[in-house]
Amino acid sequence: MLLAELPPKGPLLTVEKSALHITWSVFLLLIGSYLAGCQSAQYRAASLPNQFRAKPSPGDVSVNMARLTGAGYDNSLIGPDDMLEITVMSGRNEEKPVPLVARVSKDGAVDVSPIGPVAVKNLDPAVASERIAKAAVERGIFIQPNITVEIKKKAVNHITVLGAVEKPGLHEVSRNSSDVVSALALAGGLTDEAGTEVEIIRQHVAKRNTYTRFADYSVEQPPTNSEEEGSVQQTAYNDLFPEGPPAAQAKALTEPADEQVARRIDLASLPNHYSRDEFHLEDRDVVMVKARKKRSIHVGGLVEKPGQFELPATEDLRMLDAIALAGGSSSLMADKVYVIRQVAGEPKPVVILASMQKAKQDGAENLLMAEGDMISIEQTPITAVYDALGKFMHLTVGVSGNSFF
Repeated sequence: MLLAELPPKGPLLTVEKSALHITWSVFLLLIGSYLAGCQSAQYRAASLPNQFRAKPSPGDVSVNMARLTGAGYDNSLIGPDDMLEITVMSGRNEEKPVPLVARVSKDGAVDVSPIGPVAVKNLDPAVASERIAKAAVERGIFIQPNITVEIKKKAVNHITVLGAVEKPGLHEVSRNSSDVVSALALAGGLTDEAGTEVEIIRQHVAKRNTYTRFADYSVEQPPTNSEEEGSVQQTAYNDLFPEGPPAAQAKALTEPADEQVARRIDLASLPNHYSRDEFHLEDRDVVMVKARKKRSIHVGGLVEKPGQFELPATEDLRMLDAIALAGGSSSLMADKVYVIRQVAGEPKPVVILASMQKAKQDGAENLLMAEGDMISIEQTPITAVYDALGKFMHLTVGVSGNSFF
């Protein structure tokens, strides 16, 4: 009789064991959370100190790139080294025009035979024609000449663009508009992998035993006399460093140029005041666009799809966005979120406590994510009980075949 009164072994006993297992799991989880909390201080997301906050995304760097262009570039104006086609008509009958091709000198003058040199720098071709005709009359060469000027070929700088651009290689950039933005435009623009750092490598500053000033192609050869050699080097040294730099930098004039001629630009943090000449490019300069470093975060805990996710390059990602990337919370009662953040200069990771419910109403609680953040929706007594009841109901319904609701 006693044996007959004992409940039969079966599904109900399995349910009881599952409930007991869940209860012990919750207990151990609570103990582990308590011990972990004793190891390091916690911060609330809404009152997080500024030194622990993530930096906003740089956004669209093309807005900042527009600031790197020179002001008022006009490629229709005549500049040094431009090739001009000049036709001089003296006004005599049956005279056949013979076009003359001449190059504009470094100082902006063009030598027109038989008139002589005439300054035409930064002039429109039509205005240059009038100036040459006026010079011919004033110098007594012609009485009423008819002169036309056309730009046959604009002077260009040969710029090498490398890195994260669509068309890397050597590009010809008009000398009047030879800047970083023009070079990048000719290279097809930035790729999706491009970062915000651009490096300009100047090739015209220093070379072994030679010194080339900007676009001047005439290179001083090292003299044989040691005394004269020292004077030439000193002249180049003074041109480069009028302020008198440290003695160690003087070696750049007699050794191959390396880091001394590199200029790094961060498009995400351009200064408010700077000289546009800093971003002007000379012949044979090199522009290197650094690839963007991929940044990621980890989302785990009570989420549908825990894993690693990449941070957007030009947009900010906040805590609720990160949880959404992981498929959202797997528990309806989940609210407590831990963000583990490694901050430079801190010996231990920073633990940040946040609430999903508060984050929906308070932007300060909806924490901005940083590279390497670990986001975890935590198990609490409420979520443990709710999830245990849910599993119990599911198992009970599965055994009986009936629903309680």
